[in-house]
Amino acid sequence: MSGPKSYSVTVFDRNLKALFHQQCEIQELMNEIRELSIDDTERGINLDYEKFLKTETKTINELLQPFTIDYTGRISQRIYRDLKYKIRVRTDELNGMVNKLKEQQTQIEDQRADYDSYVKYEDNYNKQVNQFKSYRTSLIKHLQSFSDTDFSDQILQTINQIENVNIAGEKIAFNEGFQDQSEELIDAIRKEADSSTSRLNEIRMQINEQVGDAIADMDISMPQFSAASSENKEIEQKIGRIRE
Repeated sequence: MSGPKSYSVTVFDRNLKALFHQQCEIQELMNEIRELSIDDTERGINLDYEKFLKTETKTINELLQPFTIDYTGRISQRIYRDLKYKIRVRTDELNGMVNKLKEQQTQIEDQRADYDSYVKYEDNYNKQVNQFKSYRTSLIKHLQSFSDTDFSDQILQTINQIENVNIAGEKIAFNEGFQDQSEELIDAIRKEADSSTSRLNEIRMQINEQVGDAIADMDISMPQFSAASSENKEIEQKIGRIRE
């Protein structure tokens, strides 16, 4: 009769390597999550994911402890089964943590996409508003140079009209899911800027027509309009005809 069945300890080498790779993956995921954190004091946006990791610190530290087999040579079937069970339990626990970290990473990356979309929107918003204000200021400064002329009343009235032209709508605050609305909001602020700039150009044309050649040679650079803004192109053409 054959004796009790035994196994070589090396039978677990592959399992131990798999455990080690899982532990490495957990460490990599933790580092990636930390790097995704955002502390934007200028915009008042703080996305700190270290808090999530701290809640899992104890469990993660336990899972990252080396799994050792204190046996050499051959082992009995009882010890084999005991080690096999412990390895399976540790493998399941590691897999669970890997999946948990990946799920959290996906949520974080989605929030990061919201943040990046907001930064893009805000940059576009500020660009459009600053461009409009710069053009409006240029118009006012030029008109002010005629405030002591015979048609000062018309000039002052026109300046008042121009000062009351603004871009409608306030800048939208950052919110969850911003990536789904950013392009629409960027397009909206472009249209608002085009509309407000068109209104400035209408006022500009009116004063040109009222006072004639005296200020018909207004030399003010036009802001950049979107290609789709046919109304602004038409106004520019009208202004060109007034100057002729």
